[in-house]
Amino acid sequence: PSKVLGVFALSIHTKEHELEAEFSKHGKVEKAIVVYDQRSGRSRGFGFVTMATIEDATRCIENLNGTELNERNIRVDYSVTDRAHPSTPGEYMGYHR
Repeated sequence: PSKVLGVFALSIHTKEHELEAEFSKHGKVEKAIVVYDQRSGRSRGFGFVTMATIEDATRCIENLNGTELNERNIRVDYSVTDRAHPSTPGEYMGYHR
């Protein structure tokens, strides 16, 4: 368990303030971010929410996993990191594009 949550299957229209508002119903939110593509500026459909305590994070998973946010059923789980993994531009499975 971690106090950092990964939030997946977000609508491309979901903003940080909406994540914060939804998760704050179940505990104290320290930070909420939506991950954006650096080139296009569009949402990549996932984000991270840091809660004040592991108990708050667990409550969010229990109450929000599988629920609807902006017409999408979101998945909420503990995260190992609080940000997306770095991209590897021009490479896919070891092959250069």
